[in-house]
Amino acid sequence: MTGTRRTLIKHTVIGATVTLLMFYIVDELPNISKLVENIYLVIFLTFLLTGTIWTTTKSIDRLLKKRKISVYLISTLYIVFLWTVLFLGTALFVGFDESIRNGRFEIWDTLMGYTIYRLWVYLGIGIIHGLTGGPFLTMDLNRQLK
Repeated sequence: MTGTRRTLIKHTVIGATVTLLMFYIVDELPNISKLVENIYLVIFLTFLLTGTIWTTTKSIDRLLKKRKISVYLISTLYIVFLWTVLFLGTALFVGFDESIRNGRFEIWDTLMGYTIYRLWVYLGIGIIHGLTGGPFLTMDLNRQLK
Protein backbone atom coordinates (compact mmCIF):
# COMPACT_ATOMS: atom_id res chain seq x y z
CA MET A 1 0.00 0.00 0.00
CA THR A 2 1.44 3.36 -0.98
CA GLY A 3 2.04 6.06 1.58
CA THR A 4 -0.52 8.36 0.00
CA ARG A 5 -3.20 5.69 0.07
CA ARG A 6 -2.44 4.90 3.71
CA THR A 7 -2.62 8.59 4.61
CA LEU A 8 -5.90 9.10 2.75
CA ILE A 9 -7.50 6.05 4.38
CA LYS A 10 -6.31 7.17 7.83
CA HIS A 11 -7.78 10.64 7.38
CA THR A 12 -11.03 9.27 5.96
CA VAL A 13 -11.48 7.05 9.01
CA ILE A 14 -10.65 9.96 11.34
CA GLY A 15 -13.06 12.23 9.44
CA ALA A 16 -15.84 9.63 9.62
CA THR A 17 -15.27 9.17 13.34
CA VAL A 18 -15.36 12.92 14.01
CA THR A 19 -18.49 13.28 11.86
CA LEU A 20 -20.25 10.49 13.76
CA LEU A 21 -19.17 12.08 17.04
CA MET A 22 -20.62 15.42 15.96
CA PHE A 23 -23.91 13.78 14.96
CA TYR A 24 -23.94 12.03 18.35
CA ILE A 25 -23.36 15.32 20.20
CA VAL A 26 -26.30 17.03 18.44
CA ASP A 27 -28.41 13.86 18.90
CA GLU A 28 -28.91 13.22 15.18
CA LEU A 29 -27.61 9.64 14.99
CA PRO A 30 -30.23 7.17 13.80
CA ASN A 31 -31.38 4.57 16.28
CA ILE A 32 -30.17 0.99 15.93
CA SER A 33 -33.33 -0.25 14.16
CA LYS A 34 -32.93 2.45 11.49
CA LEU A 35 -29.25 1.56 11.10
CA VAL A 36 -30.03 -2.16 10.74
CA GLU A 37 -32.75 -1.31 8.22
CA ASN A 38 -30.19 0.61 6.13
CA ILE A 39 -27.25 -1.79 6.64
CA TYR A 40 -26.98 -2.36 2.88
CA LEU A 41 -26.55 1.38 2.37
CA VAL A 42 -23.81 1.49 5.02
CA ILE A 43 -22.01 -1.46 3.42
CA PHE A 44 -22.38 0.06 -0.06
CA LEU A 45 -21.01 3.45 1.07
CA THR A 46 -18.08 1.75 2.82
CA PHE A 47 -17.12 -0.04 -0.38
CA LEU A 48 -17.76 3.10 -2.44
CA LEU A 49 -15.41 5.20 -0.28
CA THR A 50 -12.77 2.48 -0.31
CA GLY A 51 -13.00 2.20 -4.09
CA THR A 52 -12.87 5.97 -4.49
CA ILE A 53 -9.72 6.21 -2.38
CA TRP A 54 -8.20 3.25 -4.20
CA THR A 55 -8.83 4.71 -7.66
CA THR A 56 -7.90 8.34 -6.96
CA THR A 57 -4.59 7.69 -5.19
CA LYS A 58 -2.54 7.76 -8.42
CA SER A 59 -4.05 11.09 -9.46
CA ILE A 60 -3.39 12.58 -6.03
CA ASP A 61 0.21 11.28 -6.14
CA ARG A 62 0.76 12.84 -9.57
CA LEU A 63 -0.67 16.19 -8.45
CA LEU A 64 1.46 16.18 -5.31
CA LYS A 65 4.67 15.41 -7.20
CA LYS A 66 4.08 18.11 -9.83
CA ARG A 67 3.72 20.76 -7.08
CA LYS A 68 1.81 23.11 -9.41
CA ILE A 69 -1.18 23.19 -7.05
CA SER A 70 -0.84 23.76 -3.31
CA VAL A 71 -1.11 20.68 -1.13
CA TYR A 72 -3.74 22.42 1.03
CA LEU A 73 -5.97 23.02 -2.01
CA ILE A 74 -5.60 19.38 -3.08
CA SER A 75 -6.42 18.21 0.46
CA THR A 76 -9.47 20.43 0.81
CA LEU A 77 -10.85 19.60 -2.61
CA TYR A 78 -10.27 15.89 -2.01
CA ILE A 79 -12.33 15.97 1.18
CA VAL A 80 -15.14 17.89 -0.55
CA PHE A 81 -14.92 15.37 -3.41
CA LEU A 82 -15.42 12.50 -0.95
CA TRP A 83 -18.56 14.17 0.41
CA THR A 84 -19.83 14.62 -3.15
CA VAL A 85 -19.21 10.93 -3.84
CA LEU A 86 -21.12 10.09 -0.64
CA PHE A 87 -24.01 12.27 -1.80
CA LEU A 88 -24.21 10.70 -5.25
CA GLY A 89 -23.74 7.19 -3.87
CA THR A 90 -26.51 7.65 -1.32
CA ALA A 91 -28.91 9.20 -3.84
CA LEU A 92 -28.33 6.49 -6.44
CA PHE A 93 -28.53 3.65 -3.90
CA VAL A 94 -31.79 4.97 -2.44
CA GLY A 95 -33.14 5.47 -5.97
CA PHE A 96 -32.35 1.87 -6.95
CA ASP A 97 -33.78 0.62 -3.65
CA GLU A 98 -37.03 2.56 -4.13
CA SER A 99 -37.27 1.36 -7.74
CA ILE A 100 -36.95 -2.26 -6.64
CA ARG A 101 -39.40 -1.87 -3.73
CA ASN A 102 -42.09 0.00 -5.68
CA GLY A 103 -41.64 -1.65 -9.07
CA ARG A 104 -41.35 1.73 -10.79
CA PHE A 105 -38.31 3.58 -12.12
CA GLU A 106 -37.74 6.17 -9.38
CA ILE A 107 -34.03 6.89 -9.71
CA TRP A 108 -34.52 10.31 -11.36
CA ASP A 109 -37.16 11.30 -8.77
CA THR A 110 -34.80 10.33 -5.96
CA LEU A 111 -31.90 12.21 -7.53
CA MET A 112 -34.05 15.33 -7.91
CA GLY A 113 -35.31 15.04 -4.33
CA TYR A 114 -31.84 14.52 -2.94
CA THR A 115 -30.50 17.41 -5.01
CA ILE A 116 -33.19 19.77 -3.74
CA TYR A 117 -33.21 18.73 -0.09
CA ARG A 118 -29.81 17.20 0.69
CA LEU A 119 -27.16 18.49 -1.69
CA TRP A 120 -26.64 21.68 0.31
CA VAL A 121 -26.23 19.62 3.52
CA TYR A 122 -23.60 17.33 2.00
CA LEU A 123 -21.72 20.21 0.36
CA GLY A 124 -21.94 22.33 3.51
CA ILE A 125 -20.56 19.55 5.68
CA GLY A 126 -17.97 18.76 3.01
CA ILE A 127 -16.75 22.36 2.83
CA ILE A 128 -16.57 22.67 6.63
CA HIS A 129 -14.83 19.32 6.87
CA GLY A 130 -12.44 20.29 4.06
CA LEU A 131 -11.53 23.61 5.63
CA THR A 132 -11.00 22.12 9.10
CA GLY A 133 -9.55 18.75 8.09
CA GLY A 134 -7.55 20.02 5.12
CA PRO A 135 -4.66 21.41 7.21
CA PHE A 136 -4.19 18.08 9.00
CA LEU A 137 -4.21 16.14 5.74
CA THR A 138 -1.82 18.73 4.29
CA MET A 139 0.63 18.25 7.16
CA ASP A 140 0.63 14.47 6.68
CA LEU A 141 0.99 14.69 2.90
CA ASN A 142 3.84 17.20 3.21
CA ARG A 143 5.56 14.94 5.73
CA GLN A 144 5.17 12.03 3.34
CA LEU A 145 6.62 14.00 0.40
CA LYS A 146 9.84 14.78 2.27
